Amino acid sequence: MKIKKILAAMLSFAVVAASTSISGFTGATKSASALDDCNDDWLHAEGSRLYDMNGNEVWLTGANWFGFNCSENCAHGLYAADVDQFLSAVADHGINVIRFPISSELLLSWMEGTPNPVSSVQAGYEPPYVDINRDFVYEDGKTIKNSMEIFDVIMQKCKKYGLKAFIDIHSPHSDNSGHNYELWYGKAGITTDLWIETLVWLADKYKNDDTLIGYDLKNEPHGKRAYDDTCPDNIAKWDDTTDENNWAYAATKCANAILEVNPNALIFIEGVEQYPKTEKGYTYDTPDVWNAPADQSPWYGAWWGGNLRGVRDYPVVPESGT
Repeated sequence: MKIKKILAAMLSFAVVAASTSISGFTGATKSASALDDCNDDWLHAEGSRLYDMNGNEVWLTGANWFGFNCSENCAHGLYAADVDQFLSAVADHGINVIRFPISSELLLSWMEGTPNPVSSVQAGYEPPYVDINRDFVYEDGKTIKNSMEIFDVIMQKCKKYGLKAFIDIHSPHSDNSGHNYELWYGKAGITTDLWIETLVWLADKYKNDDTLIGYDLKNEPHGKRAYDDTCPDNIAKWDDTTDENNWAYAATKCANAILEVNPNALIFIEGVEQYPKTEKGYTYDTPDVWNAPADQSPWYGAWWGGNLRGVRDYPVVPESGT
């Protein structure tokens, strides 16, 4: 069934993605024999709400699983937890979607065919010494698979337990503190073009697997206007320019490219941090006012990724949407 090609949502969030009303889309555990392999269980957005292919409204109850964005190149906690026991428990608690932060640097290694290795993972089947995460090792029972192979295994496990997943580009580089970086480019050799290319590569890889339902293009784009007469290029802004740091422009290009290879994908676009008071004629080129009170400052402030005022002036509307 053809699903409407549409930009999923204009959302700002850190660990939970949720729609606004309840449906039968649940995180109930599925047995292997009941595994849904039809791969037609995509979601689409209408306004601020999500629906399945039959028009049933969907409620996503989400959790965030940190780690593929970090130097370990793998979801954290797998040095102590078995992935099957973990995901089964997640589903049993009513969670039905997991957001996986990841770095563009790691995606690039996958795309180039040289997946970065993982660390802080315990896996093997040599009881009584090691008997955990058996699917993370090769046939010898002890050699741990690479980061892409383990991600693929986790996606298969999510499907097994009735869980959906989406990824979030947490930072360009693999860094446990990468969320502090403002932009989607500029670290580890990642350019805007490479950021888009790696996401398109992943979307194409998983276009026939409805486990990976969406793409959060960048975690918390942010940055504040400097207190001087220049407009810095190291902050995420939202306007009508084609400047590389214009998040609205970059996100539109990226969304179009992903939807070109997978029109069923959900696209999540967060806001920025600072937005000019355009109704007063201010722009990102307006010099700041040092210690100005809120009613005199040329800026609207917000938390990282939380300022969506620009949507009113410059909405993101992918060309490939219908």
